[in-house]
Amino acid sequence: MLRARAEGKLSANRIRDVVEQGRSLTAIGVGGGAMRAVVLLLDPTTDLILAQRYDATAVTGARETVEEQFSDYRSVNGLQVAFAAVVQAAGVPVLTRQVRTFEYNVPLAASAAGERRIEIRVLGFLLRAQLERLGQRRQRGHGVRGQQ
Repeated sequence: MLRARAEGKLSANRIRDVVEQGRSLTAIGVGGGAMRAVVLLLDPTTDLILAQRYDATAVTGARETVEEQFSDYRSVNGLQVAFAAVVQAAGVPVLTRQVRTFEYNVPLAASAAGERRIEIRVLGFLLRAQLERLGQRRQRGHGVRGQQ
């Protein structure tokens, strides 16, 4: 997203602040091209991304809001990295991510470079698969973990 914005392929605009638990969060709308619109919610004090929201199509065909909440920011050689994230679909947690280690600009052997590269598309694929499974469980009348 950052690269596409820097290349002028996406637009980003400040939109009306979002109030969460009595706290006003800076909101930025990002979108353009084939990408669906995303709303980034920033901590107004630190400018760290606390969450991103976007609409997705559930297995049922209905549109639902997906929110990824980022936390446990740590400094890695001066770069702030969110070591924890929770993905919610329609307000129900469907995925939790925990980063154990984080390195960047690490030299890789030529043969290992392709194997070690992780694309954001992989995370998107995993999220879509998780949302599909959640939708299938709802269609079959099964409860969702944490709900009865």
